[in-house]
Amino acid sequence: MIGAVRQAHSVTGYLASIGIHPQHEYDGKSIYLCPFPGHSETQPSFVVYKKEDGHEDFFCFGCKSSGDIISLYAKMNGIEWKASISKLSDGLNISWEGEQSYAINSLQHKMESESIEEDARDLIGIISLKLSSLGYDYLKRVDFDEEESEFLELYYKEIDKYVETEDIIGLLNMNDFINGNNKLQKKLFTIRFKKWQDKKLIQRRKELEGEKIYEDIG
Repeated sequence: MIGAVRQAHSVTGYLASIGIHPQHEYDGKSIYLCPFPGHSETQPSFVVYKKEDGHEDFFCFGCKSSGDIISLYAKMNGIEWKASISKLSDGLNISWEGEQSYAINSLQHKMESESIEEDARDLIGIISLKLSSLGYDYLKRVDFDEEESEFLELYYKEIDKYVETEDIIGLLNMNDFINGNNKLQKKLFTIRFKKWQDKKLIQRRKELEGEKIYEDIG
């Protein structure tokens, strides 16, 4: 029964039906301002993501609420789990069985476990790993130039800061800036690599000019 409800209704679909839409989309995950009463935020921290069986779960890094469509509907409407499942199962041709209370209690315990929080935190790991890889790839392109290495040290400190504070939006904004996702921006490492090439070209010209002067003197 619970599985049928979770497959028939999605967290994103329900939120859209009441006029709530994601502020960001990343790696198949949707990030919202927390929709729950009593949690007002200006930076979205409510992450919705799909599980292996296709149903959606959510986790809010702000208020630490977590669950699926059943717990979301219950909390949004101020009702109990049983009432939430009853409402969401309307029209699904599902009948209550004697073991319903056990099933609800078991699922609620699962929803309160750390697994949901860990799944949501995967998004932080994915973004930070991508940003770190971009930095390392760039460092190899510039032959581990000392000046660029110092820049990358500051770059990695910024990533670490966002990871430590679980600042998803900070990481997303950094990702947009680095990758030039804003139409007014170019990719940061593309710009820096061009400047590095120009610097090396100028250095080489000066070296050649010095060699020529030395040869003329000789």
